Amino acid sequence: MPTAQITLNVTAFVANGCCTATPSVTASGGNRVYQNAGSSMIYIKSKGKSALSIQFLVTGVGAPFTVNSISFSGVLNDPNGTATFTNPTASGNGITVNDTFVAQPNWNYTISITNASGQTGTIDPGITNTDE
Repeated sequence: MPTAQITLNVTAFVANGCCTATPSVTASGGNRVYQNAGSSMIYIKSKGKSALSIQFLVTGVGAPFTVNSISFSGVLNDPNGTATFTNPTASGNGITVNDTFVAQPNWNYTISITNASGQTGTIDPGITNTDE
């Protein structure tokens, strides 16, 4: 299964609140994951494709981070994303999920993190991503 990598660069950490982070695609998973210039929106080419592994890595202000969990919303016919995004596995500053493309096209994500001082926060880019 191809793996795409999305790096989230935390620019402001808010304990027990929403952290500001800028996502960037750092590995395209075989040219299947991309962003348009100047945009934080993530596009995934899924039409006629097999499942894709997506790894989210967290870096930036307050690092090192530990990723605790990820949740998805806004997925068509799969409101909490559990059928579309499966097998979440957290390890250190990253979490990996499999995108099965069961439901499409739009999705949002939030990631719970802990910073080097032991404070927790949530990354919510506030953008809607899409499977094409």
